[in-house]
Amino acid sequence: MRSKKKVVIQYLTEKFGLVPKSKHQRITLQLADKLKTDIHNFYQRDDISYQLPDKRGTVVVKDDDGKKVTYQKRILINNLRETYEFFKDENKSIDLSRSSFADLRLVFVVSKSALAHRNCLCVYHENVRLLLKDVDKYVDGTHSSSLSTFTDSLVCSTNNEECMFGCCSICKDSFSEKIQENVSNSNSKITWSQWASENGRVEKKEFSGSVDKAILMLKSKIEYFLFHVYVAGEIKNFPEYKNINFITFMFNFRV
Repeated sequence: MRSKKKVVIQYLTEKFGLVPKSKHQRITLQLADKLKTDIHNFYQRDDISYQLPDKRGTVVVKDDDGKKVTYQKRILINNLRETYEFFKDENKSIDLSRSSFADLRLVFVVSKSALAHRNCLCVYHENVRLLLKDVDKYVDGTHSSSLSTFTDSLVCSTNNEECMFGCCSICKDSFSEKIQENVSNSNSKITWSQWASENGRVEKKEFSGSVDKAILMLKSKIEYFLFHVYVAGEIKNFPEYKNINFITFMFNFRV
């Protein structure tokens, strides 16, 4: 009878957590928590994902206390399989399946294919946006204040093929007139970043130089940028392409 009572007591204490965990259990849990944190940090590294800049790219989740927290979306630069391989290459001693790695992906870290069609995140858009972010305060006026404002300032109409392909006599010199001629402190030293392909992997690289140098780099990207904006917009107007993710279809974040 005493033995049976002891078994019942032991069961109840273990079920309701009244018995402290063994040292081995505590160490195992600590290791599991550390691995989870390491994976979360890995997903948020700038060479693994990058953050969306606009307010539409946010996710609201509940934390452990039930409070709502807003996070800015981050976009995986590579697909999940490649991201997992990068993690394994850096952590060869860790035995973790791809499915477990995927399960530990933060809800605000998403793949390119999961985004709406209106979100174009190819390298042409992103590199222009990054340059604008760093040169804007050196350009008088508001023409470089945002990607959409910048695009609209370069052409008569973003729906006009001649304008977007640089063949319009009215707006073909807009970059020089609205951006280059309005640059102040052109010799100031600044830093900026750009996405580039290195050994098959897209990485963010840092550059430094004068404002003029950054402006010239920006100018060199205008032709392909406007071409991409126009073609991306035109493809979305055709119903037969409605299920195609244009990001993956055309550029897939490749340089």
